[in-house]
Amino acid sequence: MTNYQLPITNYQLPITNYQLPITKDNMIRAILILLVFIYIIYSNILAPILPDEKDKNKYESLVVLLMVSLIVTLAIIGIFTPNSQLATVVRSALIVLLTTPLGLAVLLLIFATTGIVSGGIRNPTPKRIISALVLLIIASNPLVALSIAEQAEREILQLIQVETCCQNKVGAIVLIGQGTTEPKLPYRVQIQLTDAGDRISYAAKLYRHGLAPYLIVSAGSRPDIEGHFIEASDIKRLLLKMGVLAEDIILETKSKNLHESAIQIKKILESKGLLDRIILVTSAIQMHRATQTFIKERMKVSPAPTDFYTFELNPKLRRRLMVSDFFPSAQALSITTRIIEEDFAYLYYFVRGWLG
Repeated sequence: MTNYQLPITNYQLPITNYQLPITKDNMIRAILILLVFIYIIYSNILAPILPDEKDKNKYESLVVLLMVSLIVTLAIIGIFTPNSQLATVVRSALIVLLTTPLGLAVLLLIFATTGIVSGGIRNPTPKRIISALVLLIIASNPLVALSIAEQAEREILQLIQVETCCQNKVGAIVLIGQGTTEPKLPYRVQIQLTDAGDRISYAAKLYRHGLAPYLIVSAGSRPDIEGHFIEASDIKRLLLKMGVLAEDIILETKSKNLHESAIQIKKILESKGLLDRIILVTSAIQMHRATQTFIKERMKVSPAPTDFYTFELNPKLRRRLMVSDFFPSAQALSITTRIIEEDFAYLYYFVRGWLG
């Protein structure tokens, strides 16, 4: 990931238009990807078990139908009880299996194994295996990953150039901190940063330039650790070492997602009598959804994106094409997956009415 941050020209940041419309690019990309995934699932899993399929294996048909029925049932639970813990687990499972390249490829390979018998390989097993391999090859190609990453990041750069601010006063800097650190476990000598960790240093930099009197850290319990370990507390320790005063750090620890974070931040601003204009710090690919979510809760947002994957902002500074760019890479697969997940999250927020 390119550790690029937007320059702070004269210590001022652009303010988005309060009536900023929903972007079409995120929606179109999410819908196109969804259609491709639906086609892959239908042609490789559903179509072979339809009644007109010749030489249909009853056992395979029953297994597939049961799995499809389970997925549909879980999807209904996730839609009609969106705030329950079960719905959260269901959404996570469906996202991994159906909306990520690796998850869908694994699902295809699992179904492909049902067509491998002692006498050979039955159709449509070869088609399923080929579809899984093609999907993984494309999604893990660095050129593909960086191309869609550049498109997504250009969208946020256009967003923050909608309207420039002058001497607008800001109530607080808001740092979306979930997932920026690793916990300080007994065998670790310090709190470790993830690849999204430069959000913390960037937020501290904005604070030191005097752009806002307070820095609000939004990060709740760590979902991957049993017990009540608040990530915001670890982030606060790092901010103190970066020159942020303890009395100027406000912790928001109740939220589990961007929507809840926006609601809690609005309550904090109102309870402390702060202005509803904020500087929002998060990853570039997440910034558009985050901005729209906070606008929905009647806040004016100045986007301060970081965690850029690409840096095609200056014609004199361009990424060099490498031989390794033509071969699959785990990092490229991770980038592609994150952007696809973000597009689907944007689509989900749009359907729920959480975007301003």
